[in-house]
Formats: sequence, structure tokens, C-alpha cells
Amino acid sequence: MEAVRARSVGPTAGQERYEFLDVLRGLALVGIVLANMISLSLYLYLSQAERASLRTASTDRVFDFLELVLIESKFYTIVSVLFGIGFAILITRAEAKGMVFRRFFLRRALFLYLIGLAHAYLSIGVALDWSACRP
Repeated sequence: MEAVRARSVGPTAGQERYEFLDVLRGLALVGIVLANMISLSLYLYLSQAERASLRTASTDRVFDFLELVLIESKFYTIVSVLFGIGFAILITRAEAKGMVFRRFFLRRALFLYLIGLAHAYLSIGVALDWSACRP
């Protein structure tokens, strides 16, 4: 029983966690939610004429630009970097335990792909399906 347990990759124990990465993940998730608020409000589905007819049209353009520069460009990058760091940590932990990482990674990627397909089916945005295919 111990041999099977030693060769599995599970959640990282509290003393092995990188607190900074956890805080950064939380910040990145808040940023992604902020970046998606505009599409959740359905503002993006208004025609240009409908947007121009709004009282806030002039300030909307300013806030659209600020949202793009300060939120979308930053937080999507942070999430991508954190994905890579997490992947490197997984490889390191698996190698330390003598595991064949390829099988574990393919199972994990398939699971993420299935979540992405469900997300694409249930929502208007696509978040995870292509992320599962990237090495």
C-alpha cells in the first residue's frame, strides 16, 4: 500500500507550498473575473450605433482601453506563467517520486480538455479546451 501511495502525485502539503504563488493565483483569478465582466454584461454584443447612443459612450472608450491595457494584458499573462510554473513543479515532484510523468500529464490534459469542452458548450467564451492541448 505504501509503494502505491509514494508513487502518486497528490495535493502539495502545506509546508511544501509556495505562498507567493498561491497569492498570485488568487490575484490572477480576480483579474480574470474583472476581464470577463465586460462580456458577462453583454456590452460587447451591442452594435457600434447602440454603444454610441449610450450616455456613457465617451467614457466607455476610455475604460475599454484601460481594461485592455491594465487588466486583460496583465492577468492573462500571469495565468499563463503560473500554468507553466505549476507544470514545472509537477514535473519536479513526479521525477522525485520516480513516476512516469507522461501518463500523468496526458490524463490531466484530457481532464482539462473535457472541462474546456463543457465550458465551451455551456458558455459564450472558451477558457480551457485549447489550454489542455498546449505543452
